[in-house]
Amino acid sequence: MMQGLFVLVAVFVAGFTVGFAVRAVLSHRRRARIRRERSYGMPQALE
Repeated sequence: MMQGLFVLVAVFVAGFTVGFAVRAVLSHRRRARIRRERSYGMPQALE
């Protein structure tokens, strides 16, 4: 019983950490791309 609960918590924490890391990387990349386009004066239609 306790072992299953520990595994469940470990999986939840791992998934939350991975999701947070992916979200941070994506937001950072999007912010960098927007800043680069603004500095070059390029349209933001490129996705």
